Amino acid sequence: MSTLKELEYEQVSPRLLEILRREGYVSLTQFQIDALAAGMMRGDNLLLVTYDYDEAYEVAEIAVLNTLAADFRARAIIVCP
Repeated sequence: MSTLKELEYEQVSPRLLEILRREGYVSLTQFQIDALAAGMMRGDNLLLVTYDYDEAYEVAEIAVLNTLAADFRARAIIVCP
């Protein structure tokens, strides 16, 4: 991952970038880039489409954990395959 991209993601979503690094990802996939661009970590409702179930589950799991950790008012979380 280029330094410029890392800085950009550090601004948009530092927690997601940290988790991805810890998991050993050296570059983001297009789905992960789209998730960040859609503002996944900003507390909005959003819909992301991918055909890679494993990757979608992992990104959704990170978003769920972040939502629960950051927003004590979260009432429901729905993840559908």
